[in-house]
Amino acid sequence: PPEVADATVVARMRRAGAVPLGKTNVPEHCLDVQSFNRVFGTTLNPYDPDRTAGGSSGGSAAAVAAGITSLALGSDLQGSLRLPASFCGVWSIKPSLGRVPTDGHSPEGCCKQNTLTVGAITDTPEMLDRFMEAACEPPRDEDGAEAIERGVPGPPLPYR
Repeated sequence: PPEVADATVVARMRRAGAVPLGKTNVPEHCLDVQSFNRVFGTTLNPYDPDRTAGGSSGGSAAAVAAGITSLALGSDLQGSLRLPASFCGVWSIKPSLGRVPTDGHSPEGCCKQNTLTVGAITDTPEMLDRFMEAACEPPRDEDGAEAIERGVPGPPLPYR
């Protein structure tokens, strides 16, 4: 099989010391306020299985709430990070458009709307800060130098 490269945000998280554990459940087409699909079924709320974990990043929110991981990546168009986090009692952030690169995050032609952002669901607000520091690093050129140092325009630097 062909080698598959990490999405830019995943590569940045690895450089910051994160270890990817796997993928979590989402609804078909990643566009729903729950997390059911015909392959893996329904993601339940870890605090009350009679309730939804939300969507579309319900699998991520449930994994964080259940203590499987302290950080999960996801994307957000219209609440897909924020709703599941609120349903599961954890933290999330939808960064401003362009702060976190989306390349490699979803298949070409899928969900590439001009409002898609990549963000995180975490167990603490401090972990959200760590995510933003790692995910928003300045772009680098082919030589590994920060493009901003060379005067090449890039996205805004991380907040602080």
